[in-house]
Amino acid sequence: MSGTWQRTFEVSAPIERVWHAFTTGDRRRAQPPGARPDPNAAVKLEVLELEPLRRLRFAQQGGTLPERYEMTVVFESTATGSRFTVTRCGFGEGEGADVFSESNAHGWEGGFMDLVFELETGYAPMRHYYGVSDTCTGILYAAREWGLEVLSVQPGSFGAEAGLARGDRLVRLAGAALYTRANVCTLLEEHEPGDRLEIEFVRNGALHRASGALSSHRVPSMAAVGE
Repeated sequence: MSGTWQRTFEVSAPIERVWHAFTTGDRRRAQPPGARPDPNAAVKLEVLELEPLRRLRFAQQGGTLPERYEMTVVFESTATGSRFTVTRCGFGEGEGADVFSESNAHGWEGGFMDLVFELETGYAPMRHYYGVSDTCTGILYAAREWGLEVLSVQPGSFGAEAGLARGDRLVRLAGAALYTRANVCTLLEEHEPGDRLEIEFVRNGALHRASGALSSHRVPSMAAVGE
């Protein structure tokens, strides 16, 4: 399996509260009106290892996940609270699985940051959760050292209308600089499907400008594209 991701989080809450957050109940919150259904609702979870207050390892598969993946969480007490380290691996092999892993890691990191926020304040901010935006570009892209590269474009999408093709290097969207996947996500949260945006990209050493209407995740063919 490929797609290993690891991150350590510090939280000013006792280890018992952190452990409870990972092992008790369903942490999904009600979504606002109009949010699209979570296709990962059918994901199956299998606990592989359970060492109270120290270690949790589980596997998940189903929903939109292309392959089974495993996650290990190690818990530690600190002088100011707790620390937990998350290691995730899986999602299969190949270009498509690698891109899915990159995108999913971005979601995981945001989700865990929301968890730390809630543990420290008692308020669940839900800044990053599935369904926050119905808008997408229909572009499958990879994060490179220099920014974002187009891998493929879904027919009938914003990316297709703008004429994007594999190998194009993205520069700006709606006038905002593009460096990371997070930049795109933030822009999409501010717009609705059908909004027309201009995109700048480099192809064969030349800068190009084009525009298109943003796509919707509600169109079945767009659901697997992600952004």
